[in-house]
Amino acid sequence: MEQYNNPECKKEFYVSSIGGGVPGGKELEPVIFSYCGTTVRIEMTSATFTTRKFEGFNK
Repeated sequence: MEQYNNPECKKEFYVSSIGGGVPGGKELEPVIFSYCGTTVRIEMTSATFTTRKFEGFNK
């Protein structure tokens, strides 16, 4: 799981990779931040990506 800051909508979020490791199955897969619909990167992989909002910690 990786943490990102989306400069377009000023929100932090996490990216998780699901699957992968399929021989010969690599495609260009976008990482799309679902809360504002922006693509933050495109990666050649056989996995897919999910995103979720960074909720932070309450004190």
